[in-house]
Amino acid sequence: MICAACSSLMFSSWTLSGGVRYDHRWLVSDIRYRGDTASVRQEKIFTGISGSVGAAITASPDLTIQANVGTAW
Repeated sequence: MICAACSSLMFSSWTLSGGVRYDHRWLVSDIRYRGDTASVRQEKIFTGISGSVGAAITASPDLTIQANVGTAW
């Protein structure tokens, strides 16, 4: 399951943007070792929140400068 939201604001030649994302993943596996009849069940849950923020400025009709910073897992 992934939930995400993003938004951007524009001011004359500037554009500011940002976003946030929530991830929820799970892994279920049954492991059976060679020669063994029993299996071992493993369940793992991974969750995380990541975000980003960025800016762009249109210096001229032919030039746009952009920067972005974000986190992820």
